Amino acid sequence: MNERRLREIRSQTMDALNEVEALVDMALDEARSQSDTEEALIFVRGRLTEATRSALHLRSQVEDVLDLVQRLLAERRTAQDAFEAGWEGRYHDLLARLSGMEIGWLQAVLGIESDDDQEDNEKPF
Repeated sequence: MNERRLREIRSQTMDALNEVEALVDMALDEARSQSDTEEALIFVRGRLTEATRSALHLRSQVEDVLDLVQRLLAERRTAQDAFEAGWEGRYHDLLARLSGMEIGWLQAVLGIESDDDQEDNEKPF
């Protein structure tokens, strides 16, 4: 999951929660305006108040989860960068210890083009 998709999901989730919250507020307002059966209205008002609290709590939890996902993505990139830097350093260390023929064998095994096989055959001198 890339960061763009994560932002889209976050935005869509927040929009949905805002819509739920608005609907609950509308229902509460409607329940307040009607006072036919007091007992039924008290029950409805109580349930809608609970729903509002649940929606707010859910919003907080979703934000926390999305923040954690963003951190995991950042850690993954950092770990990958560290691995690649370590590999690059180790590769050059191995090359320094090998003869020319052994370097050719190593590059063939790893599927790496040797400097001689690259397109730019320009000599510096």
